[in-house]
Amino acid sequence: MTLLELSTNARVVSIDNDKINVEGNQLQQQTSFPSQQQLLVRPGKDLSSKEYKVSVVYYRSGYSPNDYPSEIEWDVRVMIENSKAIKCPSIGYQLAGTKAIQAALYLPGVLEKFLTIDESIIIRKCFAAQYSMIDFRNGDYVTKNAVENAITDGTNWVLKPQREGGGNNFYGQELSNFLKLNYDNPILQGMFYMTETMIDNVF
Repeated sequence: MTLLELSTNARVVSIDNDKINVEGNQLQQQTSFPSQQQLLVRPGKDLSSKEYKVSVVYYRSGYSPNDYPSEIEWDVRVMIENSKAIKCPSIGYQLAGTKAIQAALYLPGVLEKFLTIDESIIIRKCFAAQYSMIDFRNGDYVTKNAVENAITDGTNWVLKPQREGGGNNFYGQELSNFLKLNYDNPILQGMFYMTETMIDNVF
């Protein structure tokens, strides 16, 4: 199996468990997409070196706009997405995991565009309240009310930026203080989403 592992500064190609580093700026030159949706990678820089069919593409980067500084990175991403290789994650799965999409699905009527009313009711029972700070800026009453409640008491809320991992979140009093100082900052409003904390039922 050939695994193409994408990270920020280097690309690692694992062929039968042997790892070979591929410089990031050489990825496009060393990857081809000839036909039948087969993604091929050539670990060696020599044009005559053997090409391998990529089975799995694993993204260690590619989650931030900073990972796509030029059209080259976008072209490679399109090439990978159009291939038959297993993508971890695929672009659809990656977008579904973003807070912007999750907040949009929480809005009334959005989930119902894709599911029946009965299905939507069942799934919404699993949802935690989630609000985009952009909606707060645009004057949405429900979002405004939630933000004002969190400023008063941040106990039941988490403020998350659109980034991977949880190391950049705000909780509790820290969340309340941050909102008090920045709730009218248009730049920060575009970066953050507020989510109701999920509390397990005790049986």
